[in-house]
Amino acid sequence: MLVATAQDIHEQRNKLQLDAERIFTDMDKFNMGYISTSTFVTWVFDNCGFHICDEDMAGIEAALDGQVNYRISRENFMLAIEVSQEEEDQVKRRSFNASGRFNA
Repeated sequence: MLVATAQDIHEQRNKLQLDAERIFTDMDKFNMGYISTSTFVTWVFDNCGFHICDEDMAGIEAALDGQVNYRISRENFMLAIEVSQEEEDQVKRRSFNASGRFNA
């Protein structure tokens, strides 16, 4: 399974530090404010070379498509993918505390 829990999503998102706005804009070619789950799967394959299998779609839909209408809104995508400034600051503080010096 690709993603087991919300905590897994949170940890992976923090590791990647993705530019969610740019990624969503790239996927939303017609500027509709949402993308289909199939558009998302295709984009991941085309840009990352990773195939999302059907058994992993349930977790992805739960995380990105809260209404289960096969549409991922910009807002839901941003909430799920983008690291907030507060989360970024926490990561920096932990890095500083663990090493005794700041690691930006």
